[in-house]
Amino acid sequence: MVHSEKMYTVEIIGMLICFTCVALIATGDSQDESGPSVSEAMFTFGLLMSIATSWVYSSNAILNRALKDFNYIIIMTYHGLMGLSLAVAIILILPFFKSDINSYWEGITFFNYSAEIYWRMIFAVSFDVVAVNSMTIAYQSDSSGFVSLISYIAVFYAFLGDLLIFKETFTPRELICSILTLSVIVGVSVYKLIVKQE
Repeated sequence: MVHSEKMYTVEIIGMLICFTCVALIATGDSQDESGPSVSEAMFTFGLLMSIATSWVYSSNAILNRALKDFNYIIIMTYHGLMGLSLAVAIILILPFFKSDINSYWEGITFFNYSAEIYWRMIFAVSFDVVAVNSMTIAYQSDSSGFVSLISYIAVFYAFLGDLLIFKETFTPRELICSILTLSVIVGVSVYKLIVKQE
């Protein structure tokens, strides 16, 4: 399955710069000592899971682009059905891994959360639905390379979220990499707009 879509050299360079910035942020030492310490094994596991997730995300992007002739609602319907099935399965299997419960039904804690937690879940799911729908439409509308490059803006948003919402400290390297990522994305986007207008 080859899409034969043209990628500009500036897009490839931009993706390499953004990937390098993300790698530098991920491997840097954080100045925030208030959080829980993480063992080297846990850090390695988290890094491996991040790499696996990026492969799944990339595969999803390519498949969404290949399905560009299908209405995105069809794709999102299957996405919702798969997500719901997986969530229900996890909720039903989780009690088998808890040793401090007297009965199976006691181990299903989904119905025992506070109202605040339910509201947070509703907001998180709502934002996730908008994000996944937008991503699917974007990959069906433009080249996979350009949309992937634009998705790196999440690094800058995450940096702002850590700074403004969670009040985390940051290193100069993280600041420079976040600003560089944003600059590359804006630069490549402006370049593509200029090229399309010519």
